[in-house]
Amino acid sequence: KIGYNMTYEIHCASDYGVPQNRIRVIFIGSLNINVYPKFKCEKIFFDSENINLFGIKNRKKITVREVISDIEKIENTENGHKFKKMNFSNTKIWEELKQGKKSGDLSIDFFKMVSRKHFCQITKLHPNKPSSTILKNALCMHYSECRWITGREAARLCSFPDWFWIFKNKENELAGNAIPPLMAKAIMEPYVMYLWNKKNKQK
Repeated sequence: KIGYNMTYEIHCASDYGVPQNRIRVIFIGSLNINVYPKFKCEKIFFDSENINLFGIKNRKKITVREVISDIEKIENTENGHKFKKMNFSNTKIWEELKQGKKSGDLSIDFFKMVSRKHFCQITKLHPNKPSSTILKNALCMHYSECRWITGREAARLCSFPDWFWIFKNKENELAGNAIPPLMAKAIMEPYVMYLWNKKNKQK
C-alpha cells in the first residue's frame, strides 16, 4: 500500500556454519520499481577452504559435539557457563530420552510415573547433528551429561563467540530471540554489496 515491492527467502541457519537447525523467513522490501535481485547466498559448509567461527572447516554441517565438547566438563560461572542440575523427574526424563528426541515423544504414562505434567518442549541434544531450534521457553538437555545446557553452550549453538558477554538471567532470551550472527552475515552481505555498488554508480 505504501509502494514497497516485496520478496522473501527461507533460510536454515545450519546451512551457514551455525550448529543449529533454525529456519527463518527473510523479507526484503524496496521502494524502487524493481525488487532487489534474489540472491542465492552461498552455503558456506560446502567450501572446504573456509574456516568458520569455531575453527572448523565447513566441509559439512557443524554438529553440537564439535562446538561444545571442549567446555562440557569445565564450569565458568562468570561467563554464562554455570551447570544446571536436574531434579528427580527431569533426571528420569533425561535417562529415558534418546539423543535428538523431545519429551513430547514420551508417553503420558511415563510422565505420570515421574509425577510431572506432560511437557513437550524438552529436547535432548544429539551430539552428531546440529541442534534443533533453541526457543526462549524451551529446555535443552546435554547429550551425555545429566544436566541442562548452559547459557554459554546455547550461545555457541547460535554462533555467538565466547567474547560475547551474556548478562545474568538473560541466557534464554539471547538464545531464543537471536538471529545467529553467522547466518545474518551470510544472508545480508549480498544485499549490503548490492546497495554499496548501486550507491557508487550514482556518484
